[in-house]
Amino acid sequence: AHILGHSMGGAIAQYLAIEFPERVDRMILACTFARPAGFAVPVVEGWAGVLKLGASPEVIGYTFFPWLYTESFLSEPGVLPACIDALARHPY
Repeated sequence: AHILGHSMGGAIAQYLAIEFPERVDRMILACTFARPAGFAVPVVEGWAGVLKLGASPEVIGYTFFPWLYTESFLSEPGVLPACIDALARHPY
């Protein structure tokens, strides 16, 4: 297969290539990492805990979005509530 991995998908693509090299012909990695930095592990574990608790879209938004978006983007009037609203309406 030809695979493309972006961000966490890049880490997953690397795992696939290592575990199943006979199944990966070409791979493109974009904005990814080989292994998480030391601080990223407890952050992602915290995110997983928030999700497992069935947190509201507001809690998820305030927990995740500062890590995913720039401060200048989130400081624009109405942006954070709009992002949280979009998250609340997302079927998954």
